[in-house]
Amino acid sequence: MDLEHFDFAGEFSASSTSVMVYCDESLFREILIAALDTDPTLTVVGAAATRSTAIDLARRTNPDVVLVDVELGDERNAMATAAEIKYEHPAIG
Repeated sequence: MDLEHFDFAGEFSASSTSVMVYCDESLFREILIAALDTDPTLTVVGAAATRSTAIDLARRTNPDVVLVDVELGDERNAMATAAEIKYEHPAIG
């Protein structure tokens, strides 16, 4: 399954927490998404491997939580991306 980036527009209940994953390691991203999918209170709404995809995906899906791999190829890039997403979407945890 290619999860370099995806935008899942599934149904989720009011008690569900929407989660977006930003990680450049495809295997880790797939494992993390599979683990998150086992929790019925969480709904993965998207995953991104690049900064531009992560920002775009956050804009389109407006998740409750964004999980960011802070050990991306360039750690400053990961933190800057997280800060930009948080600035544009203050409610995101």
